[in-house]
Amino acid sequence: MTKPSRSSNLRRAQRGDALLEALIGILLLAILGLGLSYSAARMLASQRYAATHGIMVAQMRNALETRGLTNLCSAAPDAISIVPAGGSEISVQLPAAQCEKHDVTITSGAAFSVTLPQTAVTRMSFSTPDEGSARDLLGPGSIVLSQ
Repeated sequence: MTKPSRSSNLRRAQRGDALLEALIGILLLAILGLGLSYSAARMLASQRYAATHGIMVAQMRNALETRGLTNLCSAAPDAISIVPAGGSEISVQLPAAQCEKHDVTITSGAAFSVTLPQTAVTRMSFSTPDEGSARDLLGPGSIVLSQ
């Protein structure tokens, strides 16, 4: 009987090395692909919320400009409708603006003084709710316009 040569023993020992290296490389690429797809999904969700936040802020500013601060503070809650890309219309019920009003006193010299009760709005806060359709559309938290 002949003894196997040393070179044939080395070939047998290295037979599965290339396959094992290829499997490890594929595993690392799969992990990298999963990480990239997760970050892309998070980025798209963040972009969607940012776009709807911009639309909501524009609608809230429009309500302030067209209805005026005094009417907005004394009016009933308002609804804003948004149609996201590829979706159906979603209505967000906005609560009434929270306002602080104070008396205004007008004086002209020592002889004339008039006080107008609860005339000037000194502080206003207009926000979106953090529940229901608003939470689905805008994500967690609320958008607040404040003066």
